Amino acid sequence: MYPPPFWQSSAQVRTLEQRNDDLERQVRIAEVNLEASQRASNDQVEKIVFLETEVEEMRDTIHALQDELRGPSRHLCGCE
Repeated sequence: MYPPPFWQSSAQVRTLEQRNDDLERQVRIAEVNLEASQRASNDQVEKIVFLETEVEEMRDTIHALQDELRGPSRHLCGCE
């Protein structure tokens, strides 16, 4: 067997280089998309933590208000 002609080898090399460039481009795009997804995920986690804190503070306020409301009613009914 004889080696393929030079032009055929250079065409194959060019094709492989183009495929390699395409793959490298796809990797860069995937990395950018991953970073964007991670940022969005982190933003959502921060929002959830903030909202959970707000809910807990509201529960504490509700309990305090309920305690305030129970206080006078006990006093009025002579339950103390």
